[in-house]
Amino acid sequence: MILRILRYLSGYVRFEIISRFPERFLNITSKRSLRVWGAKREGARLYACMYMKDYLSIRPVARAASARLKITQKKGVPVILRAHRGRVGLLFGAAAFLLVIFVMSQFILSIEITGADRVSVSELKEELREEGLYVGAFKPALDYDMIARNMLIKDKDLGWMAVNVSGSYASVELKEESLPPPVEDISTPCNIKASRDGVIVSSNIAQGASMIEKGSGVIKDQLLVSGVIEDAAGGVSFVHASAEVIAKTVREMTFSLDKDRSSLEPLSASVSRYRAGIFSLSVPLSFSNAGGEYAAVRSEERGMRLLDTDIPLSVIREDVYSFDLCEKRFSEKEARTFLERQSLLYEAFALCDCTVEEREYDFSYDEERCYLKVTYHCLEDIACQNPIIIQKDEEE
Repeated sequence: MILRILRYLSGYVRFEIISRFPERFLNITSKRSLRVWGAKREGARLYACMYMKDYLSIRPVARAASARLKITQKKGVPVILRAHRGRVGLLFGAAAFLLVIFVMSQFILSIEITGADRVSVSELKEELREEGLYVGAFKPALDYDMIARNMLIKDKDLGWMAVNVSGSYASVELKEESLPPPVEDISTPCNIKASRDGVIVSSNIAQGASMIEKGSGVIKDQLLVSGVIEDAAGGVSFVHASAEVIAKTVREMTFSLDKDRSSLEPLSASVSRYRAGIFSLSVPLSFSNAGGEYAAVRSEERGMRLLDTDIPLSVIREDVYSFDLCEKRFSEKEARTFLERQSLLYEAFALCDCTVEEREYDFSYDEERCYLKVTYHCLEDIACQNPIIIQKDEEE
């Protein structure tokens, strides 16, 4: 394989040996240590190959062997250069391409992080950038073992990390620190009290003395399960009370809205503009006057891949939406719809631990504002642990 490459770089010719005894020509070249290879008979003709510089001086040998030579094919780099000697730009372009490939191979072009579950990948990339590892970093200046050690010291959520570089591709493999399972403190004696008013639906007492019955009403901070247990002999012991007490509860929340309210109204359809991302640089590809004082931009970045490898080139499309600030007066129907949506958001976040069985809406308004009072009928666990403070008398 190497010999074929060297022959191609030096340039060679394939020629036909025309003679009654062409073997005589091959014997003479062999005795004179001339480099001839690939001798092959095709029908009545004999062909062989020779370096170009040797072929120029082979004519006397051919006459001595009573043979005539005819070139059938020329191959190699010198042939290509001679054919394109008038196209200097092509040669410079090829040289520039090889130079760019060599220079680019000295930089990190892509980073992939694997093994991140609880840890944010974006935060990891920022921390790696502080350590010098980022897209566009100069590879010979990086100490990958030191980067991994510094990251383990900096981020306590990481248990193990390795940085592997293949070509211009960096792979960051990590394992997160294992979290110990939560351990409930059962050594401290406590009571179970009600976290809010309600009607008991059911109770599941794991430990402690029950102070309630199904269907009974309780108020906030009322004792539900006692951590003080008295035995048949009159002795008292303190335990860590544990229970689940499901009760029907009622919650109320009032939402309000100004009738006159400023709102952003779209002016026209969105305008698209494009940018090219090169490493960490951003180059505009198109210009537009879209935007203004009130504008929203939605961007979408499409990376490029070469031979199944990410390269630091991307096209970023930005859709710009222009708005105008307008004063708007809500009708009663619009205000009620808006406030009902607010109540659903409140329910999704503030009442996520409850089961809402029923909702009652009371809508009212005056000259300036609209009000929506919502009553939620819920099922929830109202058990709340309350430590028992034991005071011991000091003996003098």
